[in-house]
Amino acid sequence: MHDMQFERQQALENTDLMSYAEYLRLDLPRFVADLADGTYEMKVRSDFMSGVRSGVNGTPTFSSTASGTTVHGTPNTLTEACLATLAAHV
Repeated sequence: MHDMQFERQQALENTDLMSYAEYLRLDLPRFVADLADGTYEMKVRSDFMSGVRSGVNGTPTFSSTASGTTVHGTPNTLTEACLATLAAHV
């Protein structure tokens, strides 16, 4: 499900999610019930707010504190930050 949501970030309405669940052969009655009663809503909101507080503003975002400061970004920016940290300690 995660991959489908990531690939289709502009199509995340409940009807879209139900379509993905059906395609993936998930337990559709349970999925619909969980979606309707907000079973995971607080967890999703909590994770989202944690990301916001950490400076995440998009996906994918990778993070490292190897240099003593937090670096957010793409795999390339994270690799560059790690290489710079290694170079500073050689």
